[in-house]
Amino acid sequence: MDEYISGTSQTKLEAAKLSAVNLVQSSGNEFALMIYDDCDSYGDPYSGSIRVLQDFTTDDSALVQNINSISALSSTPIADSITEGQTYISQKGKGDMIVVLTDGEETCGYDIDVLSAIQSASNSGIAVSVIGFQLDDYSSQTLQDTVNSGGGNYYTADDADELTQVFKDVTDDECFCVSFILLLVPLLAVVVPKFII
Repeated sequence: MDEYISGTSQTKLEAAKLSAVNLVQSSGNEFALMIYDDCDSYGDPYSGSIRVLQDFTTDDSALVQNINSISALSSTPIADSITEGQTYISQKGKGDMIVVLTDGEETCGYDIDVLSAIQSASNSGIAVSVIGFQLDDYSSQTLQDTVNSGGGNYYTADDADELTQVFKDVTDDECFCVSFILLLVPLLAVVVPKFII
């Protein structure tokens, strides 16, 4: 995520943070923040390498501060992140959508692990959408095939503007009864519970 986006002076991490901040500030919903710094298959969203940094809150300034404090890391635990996001939603009793942003392929397991994680979330009533951010064609197609096979939705984005639009498209498609976990792999995860009405 420290690589620069071609033709710009913006890194992928900066673009991801900007898009996540835009989502938090424009949605008017409650969010929680999860981060991860390595592979983690322990299943506890409050400890280990994938963990909750901030529980559900409507305090945008706290979320923005936490998002902006995150730095890029090397591992890409897509399957474990989906699994721990599902666990977190189940523990909180709210949430029904996970949105994963990744700039790389799964590095902590295999395609089958991602497939199983998506299927498990789906079987629990949690929809999964995955956004491939600046992935090469082969990696993007492989991930798309895996996500679609598991019953998830796949999107692509190549810069901050496209990423912001994809976030808007994904969240707009889900209307009023949806909550979102936004997993920016390998940097952060933002969880959005059901809309507050």
